[in-house]
Amino acid sequence: MARQLLDIVRRAMKLYRETGYMPDLYGLSSTSNAERLGLASIWKLPWHLWSFLAGRDLLRSWNLLLGDGPERRVVLVDYDLVRWPQIVRRIYFAVRWILCWRDEFLISRLRQRRIEAAVKAQAASPENAPVIPTA
Repeated sequence: MARQLLDIVRRAMKLYRETGYMPDLYGLSSTSNAERLGLASIWKLPWHLWSFLAGRDLLRSWNLLLGDGPERRVVLVDYDLVRWPQIVRRIYFAVRWILCWRDEFLISRLRQRRIEAAVKAQAASPENAPVIPTA
């Protein structure tokens, strides 16, 4: 799953470099269309930015889905376009860019720790213990 998340983050950053647009990997939850429209207001930008920085990462995303099946693929399920004025979009996407870098770092670190733990567990298993010859 970590590999898939890293791939999604890297593709989002590449899309931003190439087009100036970035998909919403994090998402918001809402209970109604009225609430969703209220959350999409430009006046909510400071709240969006703070909630992104303080409370969201890819593991808490509303827009990524872990699929069933043997592959257990992670899929982006929301492709809403950001319809704010260009300068506001640039600020918003700049924050998303920073979040992608943060999440790439965190996922890579978690992945590395998991690999290190697996290596330690393997080394500590009785099958890997050195054989001491008896006389």
